[in-house]
Amino acid sequence: MSLHLRIAMIVLAVGVMVIIFRSVNKKHMRMQYSLVWILISVALLLVAIFPILAQWLCLLLGIETPSNLIFLLGILALLLLNFTQTGIISKQSEQIKTLTQALSLHQYAQEKEETHGDEKSGNKEG
Repeated sequence: MSLHLRIAMIVLAVGVMVIIFRSVNKKHMRMQYSLVWILISVALLLVAIFPILAQWLCLLLGIETPSNLIFLLGILALLLLNFTQTGIISKQSEQIKTLTQALSLHQYAQEKEETHGDEKSGNKEG
């Protein structure tokens, strides 16, 4: 693995960690979602510092170059993250639908109560 690639990976990993920690501190991101990004950054940092790990994994998996391994692992990690977030979005969509229906029923009941209350007070006056 070339020195330029290793330096770029270290800079990228440290940069991502700084961005993630700042986002968590400013409450822009929840801790549970930031852990995946931190793990990806740590893995990238380990491979950059110890390139023999990448070379060993390449031999084990039959991948020609460590950079291809890094791209493969990055793509797999992002696919896993995307799958997880799709599940979260689906669950939240269902919750929003349920809340919207409950709110609509509540508003309908209030309007019906107000209408009947107006009719009753109109009958008493007349």
